[in-house]
Amino acid sequence: QLYMVYFVPERGALYDRNGLPMAAQAEAYAVGVVPSEIADPDAAATAMGRALGVAPALIPPRYEFAAPDEYFPLGEISAAEYSRLGGLVNVAGTRWDAYTSRFYYGHGAGAHVTGYTSFIQPEEVADFQARGFASDQRFGSSGLEGWGEPYLAGRNGGQLTLLDAAGNPLRAIALGDSSPAQDIYTTLDFELQEAAQFA
Repeated sequence: QLYMVYFVPERGALYDRNGLPMAAQAEAYAVGVVPSEIADPDAAATAMGRALGVAPALIPPRYEFAAPDEYFPLGEISAAEYSRLGGLVNVAGTRWDAYTSRFYYGHGAGAHVTGYTSFIQPEEVADFQARGFASDQRFGSSGLEGWGEPYLAGRNGGQLTLLDAAGNPLRAIALGDSSPAQDIYTTLDFELQEAAQFA
């Protein structure tokens, strides 16, 4: 049988007019709570409010109807924002899970412009694979992410390998190099956009 391994370049970033990132591959933190583990509701609300840039009083209503013993997501923050929180990340009942993936800065400010990426749906796999995508790859589905897909995604490379009946590799049949992705610089003033949405 034949086995294809894809070489997927890191997705390009979206920047505003001043070079501030709006969306990029980055280390970030998923932020949330486990309601039953919160010992001090005020401290938890303060920590979450500071992290997410909202008034602490707005935090408890967000998880009011959440399952008490289950993690409830509240948002995402960048690694830089996380490092500025200091001791607030040690409040009982709060969760801060690190990941590296596509991250939208400013708590998603400008989402109507940046758009978002999506996973390929099962019924779309054959079509996307014919266009050179890996089946588990994300693609831009709206906004600048969708419009700029040819630039932001680059071009996948890959290696086609011949396997024997036991699944052991016999030899490489074909090898294609990937092409790097490109960044997109916009005319948006991201700080102004954040301020407008916050207001």
